[in-house]
Parts: sequence; C-alpha cells; structure tokens
Amino acid sequence: MPSRALIGEGCTGLAVVHEILDVGVAVMIFEQNHGVRGRVATRKKQGFTYDYGAQYIKRSSQISTVLITERFKLADLIDIAKPV
Repeated sequence: MPSRALIGEGCTGLAVVHEILDVGVAVMIFEQNHGVRGRVATRKKQGFTYDYGAQYIKRSSQISTVLITERFKLADLIDIAKPV
C-alpha cells in the first residue's frame, strides 16, 4: 500500500487525510502540538477552559464547503449570517 506524510493536524490536514484514505493510501501525520488543533485550539488555565483559536471557517472553495456541510456535518455546527 502506498503511503504519504502529512504535516499539520488542523482542519485542512484532517480533511486531506480523509481524502487520501478514500483512495487507499496510508497516512502518517506529524503534528507539533499534543492533539488536533490547527487554528482551532482550546486551553485550560486556572480551572477554566477557553477557545482561543479561529472560530470561523471561510467558504473559500467548493470542496471546503462540501466537506464541512456534508461529510463532516455535526449537529452543533451552525451557519452564521454576516455581519459578524
């Protein structure tokens, strides 16, 4: 089985992994943090948990929109109309 390496485990990296796995290619992921993050990140400090990363996803391409609204759709993912 062919294999590929992926650097970065943010939203884009995870979407790429799904696409690569769909065609039967193994993937080794390299991430500098201790878990899935990218720009969407959560920290814990002094008993509080907070999100400090990006809280939005741009509709910059058709494939991004399809992945988010179909393949990775979650009940708590909501579409917020502009302006924000």
